[in-house]
Amino acid sequence: ELMRRAAAAAPDGSPERRSLEDESSSLSQRTRQAEQDNATIYQDPVPSAGALPRLEPKLFVKPIRPEEGLSSAQAAYADAFPALLPAATAAAVTQFHGEVHAKLHDLSTRTTSDAEKAQKALAELELPQALEACEADKRLPARLVRAIAKAQATGGVGVLEELLSACTALEKEAVGAATMANEVLKAEEEKDAALLSDEPRLTRPLLHALKTTQPLVITRSQLDTNRERLETA
Repeated sequence: ELMRRAAAAAPDGSPERRSLEDESSSLSQRTRQAEQDNATIYQDPVPSAGALPRLEPKLFVKPIRPEEGLSSAQAAYADAFPALLPAATAAAVTQFHGEVHAKLHDLSTRTTSDAEKAQKALAELELPQALEACEADKRLPARLVRAIAKAQATGGVGVLEELLSACTALEKEAVGAATMANEVLKAEEEKDAALLSDEPRLTRPLLHALKTTQPLVITRSQLDTNRERLETA
């Protein structure tokens, strides 16, 4: 469009106008051709893999065994592979082999270190000798015997079961109280949402900053914290 306007502004019959008109016509033609190419969807049939002819292997270079009795200069070129392999490819192969060797060495070192740490940890726990002694002597390790004696000294299994029942009852009571508090807070949240919908100028941060709403915000936070502690326990 700019080219056409420039041509119209040039004097009639001038070389500049003819040049601009030719360039404008060429651009218009190329634009129409591009729009046509973009609007055309070409679908070329692609044959299936089974319809394609099978590629047969071909031997490009016949392998020849080096003759015996080669000189030192000839022996350096007896292997045809290094001679045919480009220097850049040979360097890349060497680098790759070095990286693989380094990774394998690192894995071997870490595996050895982890095995030593595991053996040390087992030795501190007197394992597996302690388990083998249990099976052979029918006796528990001294440390386990002391732990059992300590548990029995506090009242035995009966006291532990009573403590477990008390903990379970307290857990149910706490869950009930948290559920009730959650329902109350949910009702207050619905009232807040209704208030925000009725008062578009009132935002939630501004609502939370009100003195009448701050206790509810603190209670919600404390309830969430106590619920997380209860679930962890």
